[in-house]
Amino acid sequence: MLKNMTRYGARECTNILHSIAKSGRSPYDPSLLRELQRQIDIEAAALTSQGLANTLWSHAHLSLRPSSVLLDLLTRRTCALANDFNAQDVSNTLWALATLRSK
Repeated sequence: MLKNMTRYGARECTNILHSIAKSGRSPYDPSLLRELQRQIDIEAAALTSQGLANTLWSHAHLSLRPSSVLLDLLTRRTCALANDFNAQDVSNTLWALATLRSK
């Protein structure tokens, strides 16, 4: 899977990360999580409002602190798409940002 990570877009990486977070299983493969973060960093501009909310929620749920660069990219993209967020996206994003910033 790691060898093919560059073939995955933002949506696929977000879905994988979200699935890992929802599964409730641990431990997680740190190399997989790092590669997902790296690929999301590259593809951040393509994330939708739901993708952003799910990405941030997944990071917070996994207690996985994104790099400052990735967090900045996700936050900027969130601001750019603020009008596209539905109530669930807003709720998940606010919870995730508050959780990530408190760690």
